[in-house]
Amino acid sequence: MDGEIVADLILRAIAALREHGELAAADTPPLTLTRLDLPGQIVYRSNAGVALSAELSDRANAPFELAAKLAAYLRDVIDTVPAYHDVQAVEAEHNGNLLISLRRS
Repeated sequence: MDGEIVADLILRAIAALREHGELAAADTPPLTLTRLDLPGQIVYRSNAGVALSAELSDRANAPFELAAKLAAYLRDVIDTVPAYHDVQAVEAEHNGNLLISLRRS
């Protein structure tokens, strides 16, 4: 699994939350995705919560809450979607970033 698939996973989660009415409809803002340089680990960081919060410009949609909502959704679906079997963990950082850890092959 590479960064492109991780980015797609995040975009699909945003679309699903919107479809279920858990996230307000708006244009999906540009997201950044960075692979962290951690020894023995594959971890990607996305600004998803921060970007969504800025796009929605609503105090009810704080970056951490949006990132936590995305993380919870992703944790629910990663075991049910075979294409995402490499995802080991998904966490929301307090600043609104999303961390996605992958299993080493």
